[in-house]
Amino acid sequence: MEQINTLLSFFTKEIWTFLATIAPIIGIIITYTNKSNFDLIFETKRTRLLVRTTKLLVNSLFLYIIFQFLSFAFSYSISSLGFLTSKIFFQFIQISFILALFIIIFYIVLTLIKTKIPQNWDRLLKLLTFCTKKTGFILYCYFFMACIYLQALNYLTLKKDLFALTLTQEQATSFFLSPFIEIIFLIAILYLHLINQGGIKKYNYLMEILTYNDIKELKLVHLYTKSENEWILVEENDVHTQDTVYIFKKDSEKCYKYTKVEINPPS
Repeated sequence: MEQINTLLSFFTKEIWTFLATIAPIIGIIITYTNKSNFDLIFETKRTRLLVRTTKLLVNSLFLYIIFQFLSFAFSYSISSLGFLTSKIFFQFIQISFILALFIIIFYIVLTLIKTKIPQNWDRLLKLLTFCTKKTGFILYCYFFMACIYLQALNYLTLKKDLFALTLTQEQATSFFLSPFIEIIFLIAILYLHLINQGGIKKYNYLMEILTYNDIKELKLVHLYTKSENEWILVEENDVHTQDTVYIFKKDSEKCYKYTKVEINPPS
C-alpha cells in the first residue's frame, strides 16, 4: 500500500504540469477526432492526413492504457500460478511467438496478393479468402495475450524498482516504450484482418444541386450546423448509415445533395 501511495504522490505532483503542457494539444485532438468522413471531403489533403494521424494516435494511446492495465492485473494472477512463471512455459511462449511471426509474414504476403489480383480471378480469390478470413483474428488474439503475458513478467521483474521510482533508462524503455511498439504491431494485424474481412472501404460523394422545392416534401433530420448559414441534413430513414447527406444553405435556399459511392478496386 505504501508503494502505491508513493506512485500516487509522484503522479499527483507532476500531473498538473503535464496537463498544462498538453492542454493546447488536447484541444487540437478533440477538434480533429470529431470530424466525420463527410466533413473531410471539404478539407485539404493535409488536413485529412492530420485527422487520420490524430485518430490513429488517440486509438493507440487508448489501447496502450488498456494494455498496461491488463498486464498489471494479469501479473497478480500469474504470480500465484507457478507454472506460468516457470522457465519451461516461458520458453514455450518464446518458441510459439517466433512461429507466429513466420505465420504473420506469410499472412501479409497472402493479403498483398489478394489486394493486387483482378477481381475476376474467382478460384484464386476464394482460396486466398479461405486462408486469410479467420487467420488475422486468431493471430491478433494470440499476440495480444502473448504480449500481455510478457509485459506481466516484465512488471513482476521491475515491480520493486518501479514503485521505488528507481528505474534505469533501459528498464524504463523496456517497461513503457516496448508496449507502445507492440500496440502499433497489434493495430497493424487488426488492420490487415479488416482488409481481409472487407471492413475497410473507401468512398467518394456524388454531388447534385437541388432547390428548396426539390426537398420540401422530404422528411429531413438536422444533424448539425456546418457554418452560420449551412445545415447538414439527412433523411429520416438514413440517420444511421448517412448514405445521402444534404447541405442546405439558408441564405440562397439551395441544397446540395451528396450521395455516398463506394470506390471499387479495378477488376
